[in-house]
Amino acid sequence: ETRTVKTFVDQRYRMNEIKDRWNEIKEMIRDEYDLTAISFNNWVEPLQFYKVEDDIVTILIPSAQARLLKYIQKNY
Repeated sequence: ETRTVKTFVDQRYRMNEIKDRWNEIKEMIRDEYDLTAISFNNWVEPLQFYKVEDDIVTILIPSAQARLLKYIQKNY
């Protein structure tokens, strides 16, 4: 059975567990999108969990990557 990251988050873990599983979720993104080490390290690894509120996960993006936010939103 193929699970997407959204399915994983929606079905397996309650929202308050995301912080504890943040690294695991990032690894799932790596696998789901078949990211190279360079892509993962540049685009996904730097993302930091910030909070969950009303079923919305807020992540922090390093200021050096802020200009690339649209690319990250579109592709990941």
